[in-house]
Amino acid sequence: MNLIDKYLELAIKILMVSVLLIVFSIVFSSCSKEDPEEVKVPDAARTEYNSFLSEAAKRNMKLKNRRLEKIVLQGVITSSQYWLVGEGFYINGFYDQDHKQIIFDTTSNAWKNNREDLVFHELGHAFLGRVHRNDLLPVDSLPASIMNFDRVANLYNFERDYYIDELFNENTSSPAWLNNWSK
Repeated sequence: MNLIDKYLELAIKILMVSVLLIVFSIVFSSCSKEDPEEVKVPDAARTEYNSFLSEAAKRNMKLKNRRLEKIVLQGVITSSQYWLVGEGFYINGFYDQDHKQIIFDTTSNAWKNNREDLVFHELGHAFLGRVHRNDLLPVDSLPASIMNFDRVANLYNFERDYYIDELFNENTSSPAWLNNWSK
């Protein structure tokens, strides 16, 4: 075997290894972030994030991550013309297919007092593909869904089960406690 044949054989081997590395990197990079466990979640939102995953598991739901890479905690959200306490896949009322993070305003009353509601709302966009639902229950102007854009659902009392059920199943019936609610 002459020198040219040896170089040709070596070049073919290098080419084959290069092609394999390219195919390998494409396959594994396209699979990233499909698993909800792959999302970067700060400690201050970890409890609510894990609670969301737990509620989905109770309902035997397989969550599909719609490109969410991380959750960001910061002060006032300035990327919008509106006052926002959470920003994710729906920016100014429009679906943003390239958005890869959820941002929370940690100075807001919603973050301080209704963190679970706020986190569940944004994760509803990210994992469930839910859009805003601004209709109200027939009593006391209560939101019909946690996906309400401008009214906070109270997840810290007897209403929590209804709002979580409705988040994971849009066809959830009106809550039984409405019958006993004073009008």
